[in-house]
Amino acid sequence: MPTTLICEQCGKEFQATNSHAKRGQRFCSRECYHAFRPKREQARFWSYVDKAGPNGCWIWTGGHTGSGYGQFCPHSRRAILAHRYAYEMVHGPISDGLFVCHHCDNRQCVNPEHLFLGSSGDNMQDAAAKGRTLQGEHHPNARFTASNVQEMRRLYGSGLSQGQIAKRFGTTQAHVQAIVTRRLWAHVP
Repeated sequence: MPTTLICEQCGKEFQATNSHAKRGQRFCSRECYHAFRPKREQARFWSYVDKAGPNGCWIWTGGHTGSGYGQFCPHSRRAILAHRYAYEMVHGPISDGLFVCHHCDNRQCVNPEHLFLGSSGDNMQDAAAKGRTLQGEHHPNARFTASNVQEMRRLYGSGLSQGQIAKRFGTTQAHVQAIVTRRLWAHVP
């Protein structure tokens, strides 16, 4: 004997056999089931978000990558960064080659109002403008200090060749050229 149920997607009544009703049939058709899946996935996504974060940030409480970004596994594809998923959900698809950047600089934030699209260069400029990049002697690969750089420029200004300066500091002439022409260490006066 059929049972009358209400489809969770379209809200229409439909007839289900007792065995289907007992198994929890919730949709009148495959189309309604497939239309409902994104809603269920989005509800699961938002269940991992704490909207009471500091400064209006919505903090991702689910899994994280090693670099501190939130990570979400939708049913239909491989893991995606949580802030990218939040951006796509609200603003639509992200064009190839673009990054989803944070106005708030909080890697765990998934508030769509705090997110914006930018190129790799835009992302780096944003980080530099906010003082989030490691520059000069604070960079783990730095070979010189700010005083070394100032000394190189002083020696070059006094007439010493780039090759001579390179020998003195144990580097290459090309590296010295980049320093004295301010392509490197431009932030040092």
